[in-house]
Amino acid sequence: MDVEEIVLITLIIGASAALLLNRKRRWWVRPWIEQRETNSQGNSNLLHNELAVLDKENYKNFIRMDEDTFNDLLKLIENDIQKQDTKFRNAISAKDRLSVTLRYLATGESYKSLSFSFRMGQSTIAGIIPEVCIAIYNNLKNQYLKVDTATLDNE
Repeated sequence: MDVEEIVLITLIIGASAALLLNRKRRWWVRPWIEQRETNSQGNSNLLHNELAVLDKENYKNFIRMDEDTFNDLLKLIENDIQKQDTKFRNAISAKDRLSVTLRYLATGESYKSLSFSFRMGQSTIAGIIPEVCIAIYNNLKNQYLKVDTATLDNE
């Protein structure tokens, strides 16, 4: 490669980077995602609530636990996963955060699929799921995960 080609490639890369940086965002929040709050739409608000009332067996299939267990788990971790509302938007509720996490753990659905089902951005879901899993672990580890002290003493 000669010097002219290197200069040309550098200019093209620089121009491409400048175009990406100057690109204007089309939306702060995509309109179909905003519908989650305004119209109570999406899996969490429609299907989750409907199954809880009308079809408890399929509710259990949906998130792999019954409604009472879901509510107990929510009470246990709610303070750890609830976010504050701001002037710009309302926070995603602890119930919705737990619902999307349990649905992910129950099905292994992709973040993209969950994004459409729950009307949340993929990057939002990518932040919610690990955070909720950590909260579940931190709140349940002492009760359900016991360390075998005999094994530790032998080492």
